[in-house]
Amino acid sequence: MSKTGIAILILCLAAMTQCYKVNPHYNEYLGKMGTSFADSLYSHFPDYLFGNGFQASTIFPTKCIDENQCGSFLIRNTNKDTIEKIEQILIKNYAQTHFFENPCRLIIDPDTIHEQCDPLSSPFPNFPKIFERSVFSAPDSTRIDIAGYEIYVIDVQPGEFIEKQDLPEGYRLPIYWKHGYSKGIALNHEEVKILYWFQIW
Repeated sequence: MSKTGIAILILCLAAMTQCYKVNPHYNEYLGKMGTSFADSLYSHFPDYLFGNGFQASTIFPTKCIDENQCGSFLIRNTNKDTIEKIEQILIKNYAQTHFFENPCRLIIDPDTIHEQCDPLSSPFPNFPKIFERSVFSAPDSTRIDIAGYEIYVIDVQPGEFIEKQDLPEGYRLPIYWKHGYSKGIALNHEEVKILYWFQIW
């Protein structure tokens, strides 16, 4: 099955397992992303969300240099059936990433040095720092711990995925990964949440 087909199947399953009113705020969120990013970067995100349970943090290309990265991180509340069905699809097509078991993983962060790391290993978002953003750390929000998520990287590629003048230059990654993008899905069975992300640097 192609990656596009997998993404469509994931979205359909996510939609069919809910029966609430479509969330208009999520539609607005997708519309804003569509004005600044290629659809392929967030094709694995749901087409629709139902109910009110989602948090999202997006940095647009105009702020990419200031923030040293851009893209979007979305966490949605869901149910066990949806998580299990999405997990079955992910397991068949992607390897789970054991984020904390690799002592020398490349981290997409301007303050991290990778002198001893394999220069061709795939970079990861700095999830703990991402979750410190105000939208994820508000007083009424539950603390997010990436250690509780099963991480599946759908794609990670070197290259320029927004206009060159908007790309940051502050990373200490190997030259092969000077610029690039990463996208994926992470599942939290205990809290019944799904994280979707794409990140450009």
